[in-house]
Amino acid sequence: MLFIELFVPSGVFGPDERRRLAGQLTSRKILTGDDSDPGADPGVIRLYESLSDVVVHEAPAPRADQPCYVVNVYVAAWAKEIGEHLVREITRRLGEAEGDPERLFREPRALVHVIGVPDGGYGFAGKVRRSTDVLDLIDRAKSRRPEEAPEGMFVDPVCGARVPAGEAVVTEIDGTTYGFCCAHCRAHFTRRRLQEQT
Repeated sequence: MLFIELFVPSGVFGPDERRRLAGQLTSRKILTGDDSDPGADPGVIRLYESLSDVVVHEAPAPRADQPCYVVNVYVAAWAKEIGEHLVREITRRLGEAEGDPERLFREPRALVHVIGVPDGGYGFAGKVRRSTDVLDLIDRAKSRRPEEAPEGMFVDPVCGARVPAGEAVVTEIDGTTYGFCCAHCRAHFTRRRLQEQT
C-alpha cells in the first residue's frame, strides 16, 4: 500500500548501509511507529508489507559532507489522513539510522513528499483496485479476534488499529459508538452495515 523511494547522495552510503536505510522504512516500521506494541492487527500489517516496497536510489548531491534525503511516498487513497504520520515517522527513522532520532527534526536535510494515488490509479494482480477493494482486503486480513478497546481508545472494527479517542473518526450506529483510524474505514464499515440490513 506504500511505495517508498529514498534518494541518497552518491557515494555516501555503501550497499549494506542502503539496505539498512531501506529496512528502517518498511510499512511495518513506518505505520506502526512502535515496534514493541504496534497497535495494529498483525494480519493487516502483513498485508501492508506484501503490497509495499522500498527502493533506495543514489543521486548526485550538492553537498557530500552532510547526507541529504529526498523521500517520495506513494499512498493509495489515504495520503491526506496519513501524511503527517508518514513525514514524522520517516524523518525519525532516518535520524535513527544516523544515530540521532531527533537530528533531522532540527536540520532540514530530509524532504518527504507524500503523494496520493487517485482512486482507481492503484493496481495489483492485473486489476485496478479502488479504495473499497483495498478495504475489503484489509478487513479480511485481520488475524486478531475483535478486542475490547483499552481505556481512552477505540479499536477500529475494519482494520483493527488502536486509535486514541481524541484522534478517532467516530460514528454511532444503533446506540453504539465506533471509532476509526480514518474516514475511509468509517465509510467502509457503515456501507457494510447497511448492506447487512438489506
